Amino acid sequence: MKSGVQSVVNTVDIDRLRLDKDKTNNKKKNNKKKFGEYGNVQFDEEQYQKLINEFPNDYEKRIQSLDDYIQSSGKKYKDHLATIRTWARKEGYKKPEKVEYKVINTEGLTDEEYENLLRERRKDV
Repeated sequence: MKSGVQSVVNTVDIDRLRLDKDKTNNKKKNNKKKFGEYGNVQFDEEQYQKLINEFPNDYEKRIQSLDDYIQSSGKKYKDHLATIRTWARKEGYKKPEKVEYKVINTEGLTDEEYENLLRERRKDV
């Protein structure tokens, strides 16, 4: 008889663990904000910052494209950031390189030296 009571208790404990896990998963999902005209695209703050970092020039356009597609097709995606990355890879997207600027002290240069410096810099570009 003890084993029957124990299995009922174990089943109750397992059910509690499942409920706790579901609550934790729901909290994670609720931290996502909606983006796009229709609000179909969702990111948490970390994903959104990664998106901006990876696609600094056109992240808004990419969000809207995914939002439009989801709205028109009814398709669902588990991870919207991964979907945007996949679409970008398929189109051959390469992240723009950061331009590094070098500060040059022009103080004390004559007009001729300054003009020569400018000409040299134009050749490098």
